[in-house]
Amino acid sequence: MDFHLVAGRGLKSQVRRLLADQCALALRAAQGRVADPVHVIRTCGKRSRALLRLVRPAVKKQVFKRTNHAWRDIGRLLSADRDRTVARACLVEIRKRQATALSTATVRAALSALAGQTSGSPPTPAKKTLAKSLRIVRRDLKALRKHLRTLPLESAWSHVVAGFSRGQAAWVRSSRLALHARAGTTARHTWRKRTKDLRHQAQLLEPLAPTLCAPRAAGWKELGDRLGKEQDVALTCQHLAGMRPAITTRPVLAAAYRWQRELRRASNRLAKRLLETPAISPRQMQEWQHTTG
Repeated sequence: MDFHLVAGRGLKSQVRRLLADQCALALRAAQGRVADPVHVIRTCGKRSRALLRLVRPAVKKQVFKRTNHAWRDIGRLLSADRDRTVARACLVEIRKRQATALSTATVRAALSALAGQTSGSPPTPAKKTLAKSLRIVRRDLKALRKHLRTLPLESAWSHVVAGFSRGQAAWVRSSRLALHARAGTTARHTWRKRTKDLRHQAQLLEPLAPTLCAPRAAGWKELGDRLGKEQDVALTCQHLAGMRPAITTRPVLAAAYRWQRELRRASNRLAKRLLETPAISPRQMQEWQHTTG
């Protein structure tokens, strides 16, 4: 499905259609019609929330809050399964990166400990846990779909201009906080979310101003992917640090921390380059507004 806003068409109808399309795609995934339902549902949620923030000035506070929180809660229902998948994938990748330093037995022990830690106590099969979560997600998505059909918002493109300006400012603020030498995981997680928001918003606006949005969207996508990998490794480190006995995971944890530091330095270098690119000015945004009528 296309995820773009088009000039010459009503804003209200386009926003409703895009939100409904993402909800429908997520519902099909929750019904088992795609190979990786968790990834598809979470992606639909991120796109929808980015669109909501873009048009936030056009939406009443309570309407925005209700819709945004609905997608947030759906994502949280699937976070445990996503965390398990991410941690397993990171451990396998750590083994490949440290082939001479880590034995296969060491990584297998860490994977076994991870499975025991993340599946609950007493252990609950991951498939049963996911199936239960998807049933709740299907119910919530059906309720959300009804709400989106009549989502009230003002049909003025000036609100999009204001929303994107706000998004750029939020990204700059979160970047400066996250780039601080003592920035913790929470600050960088927020930075990742703001980066992904801006990437999706630039994608939405790209048909209106391709020369301005396309390169920025590519840069924010690259940064978002790097920050995503960094956060995945940080999550794996968190799981490994809490495992017992520690002797089982200590070598793997040391390798994970080294990799996390490498990823952090690479993300910071890219972010500093992106921060040097001037934000899209109010004059340029007014030209968008004129183009869209």
